[in-house]
Amino acid sequence: MPDSEPLDGPDTALARALLAAGRVELAELQRHLARARATGEPLASLLVAEGLVQQAELGPVAPAPPAPSPAPAPEALCVGEVVDEAYRVEALLGRGGDRAEL
Repeated sequence: MPDSEPLDGPDTALARALLAAGRVELAELQRHLARARATGEPLASLLVAEGLVQQAELGPVAPAPPAPSPAPAPEALCVGEVVDEAYRVEALLGRGGDRAEL
């Protein structure tokens, strides 16, 4: 993960909080952030491994929620088809050729 974390990512937020609390010196945080970004390892893991913070201080680590699965593609629609009482297919787009209309 070479320098791909946005400036508002979890590692940066943790570094800012620790710096604001006076828990870790700026130079040390910068060194650990560079290592975290170079290896892809979370900053929190590096800091815990170095003994700079305790895991209990960081709170429980919840797994990321699963990404929502995409909605299934609708069946092929036909011009004039009533989808439900509120919707009716007026035109089919993106199928190449001329626009099919009622």
